[in-house]
Amino acid sequence: MDGSIKGFCSLDVCNLYGSIPLEDKEDGTPGLFSVIREFFSNFKHNSCLQHLTDMDFETLIRLCLTSDTILIDGNSYTQKTGLAMGNNLAPTMAIIYMNKLYEGILTTFDEPLYLKRYIDDMFVAWSTNDIDPTRLLKIANELNKSIRVIPH
Repeated sequence: MDGSIKGFCSLDVCNLYGSIPLEDKEDGTPGLFSVIREFFSNFKHNSCLQHLTDMDFETLIRLCLTSDTILIDGNSYTQKTGLAMGNNLAPTMAIIYMNKLYEGILTTFDEPLYLKRYIDDMFVAWSTNDIDPTRLLKIANELNKSIRVIPH
């Protein structure tokens, strides 16, 4: 980033794991399974799973994420929306899913942004006076209606 910093902000996602939609939504919001399928398609050549089709990989991920059951007092429960926090795949899936949102933020602005993130926390800095943090927050929340981004 060239020049001096004119502004910065920190953003966070509320209830990340529970907010990630698994299936695509009618409003065009991509679901986790299609994002993961696209990610696998783009990077499978770097893995030992290159023999799998994209749909086979999605089926395996779907099985791992939707087959979790927890027992409480003899009653079984399953996660109805989003990712179960105790699932071993959840952190990796959340990172991949949030990367898609952050790519959208970066491509929305013509002005240069310095963006660093860790799962659902994002630090943004800019070197132009044309960036309005309120607009940045609004755009982040409009890119994916399922994910609520707040100032941190």
